[in-house]
Amino acid sequence: MRKNSHILRRGVKRFRPRLGQHLIQTSAQSGIEGFFEAELLSAAHLAQAPGHIGFQSNRGSHAVMLRPQLGDVNKPGRRHHDANVSASTANDASPVITLKKTSMNDLKFPFRQLLKNPGFTAVAVLALALGIGANTAVFSVINATLLRPFPCENPERLIILQERNTGGGMQDVWYGNFAHWRHSTSFESMAVQREGESFNFAGLGEPERLHGQIVSSNFFQTLGIRPYRGRDFVAEDDRPGAAPVTILSYGFWQRRFGADESVVGKAITLNHQSFTVIGVTPANFQFRTAADVFVPFGLSAERFRVRGRDPGVGVVARLKPAVSIAQAESELNVIAVRLEQEHPETNTGKRVRLESLHESFVGGTRLSLLTLLGAVGLVLFIACANVANLLPVRSTANKPVWMSKRQSRPARPESLARRIVECR
Repeated sequence: MRKNSHILRRGVKRFRPRLGQHLIQTSAQSGIEGFFEAELLSAAHLAQAPGHIGFQSNRGSHAVMLRPQLGDVNKPGRRHHDANVSASTANDASPVITLKKTSMNDLKFPFRQLLKNPGFTAVAVLALALGIGANTAVFSVINATLLRPFPCENPERLIILQERNTGGGMQDVWYGNFAHWRHSTSFESMAVQREGESFNFAGLGEPERLHGQIVSSNFFQTLGIRPYRGRDFVAEDDRPGAAPVTILSYGFWQRRFGADESVVGKAITLNHQSFTVIGVTPANFQFRTAADVFVPFGLSAERFRVRGRDPGVGVVARLKPAVSIAQAESELNVIAVRLEQEHPETNTGKRVRLESLHESFVGGTRLSLLTLLGAVGLVLFIACANVANLLPVRSTANKPVWMSKRQSRPARPESLARRIVECR
């Protein structure tokens, strides 16, 4: 520093162009950076601006602005003017550079902290993964069953009808009683279906035993479902002696026919009888149980004719607008009382119970699913509490390192904020 001061006093005017470079090189070699500290902080982002000279030190690359007239450094007006120019230029250039640098540091900082503490990271990630994974799985089931509406037209108006016997138990409907119920004025339409039917499929590749349902011709219309390919059943298909037709499920159509659209109109063999394929159900359609094929009810109606000895059918109906379940149930019970008087040997004590389609499917599992959701929610809460309890331990372990870093160099505001977060 004394050598530099001597040069300043004796040869300012003569050696002015080389003086700045000499001072910078001397300071960089000797590690004397305190002399330029204020200048470095004010001009750290001006390395690309004209009139600046950069040098490399043990703290990194900095840019120092040399004043045009070093000889005028002692003039108050000149010093004030140069300071204003430097501050103004720094303020104009620093926002974009500072924002870019800060953003990159903010992105890198969390990953650095995770890599520095692999044990803490593994425990925290595992605990949160278990809690979040369990909640996601259970909520997916609840969303599909309790929250998401059925993929059909106006599902809130769809009703399931059942018979209540003298002991209060529920059972499928006798087809003879259904024949009287369908004349009720509370419903737009009423359809029957019976699941659990089996069909032996042959003729294309390996024989296969299929699950099927027999349904009335207005079954899909009542549900508000339109075939994905082909047409729906009509009344002429649903009577004894009609030409056998069938509608394939979307999954069976994809699996055995490779989604070939030309299969509509062709014949397949079911139970050694030829059936013409007239349509394909929409994807993911399922009513009660999965089925590969749907066959008109009228083709096998004879086995349901004998009152009291038929296997029973399921009944689904669509309410008329502005008609409540209670009103429709009251009307059907009036019919049930009349049938009890006409057929006391089979209908004594039988009444009708109506239930919404949604409640019929999920009513028995609603409480169990909600209880399960509460349990996994508690698991997630415990996982979060465990991770929160680990943070003070990590903070205590990082405090000595943080204090040593703060004593070694001054702290800028953004750096101080990051270190506080690091200790937390």
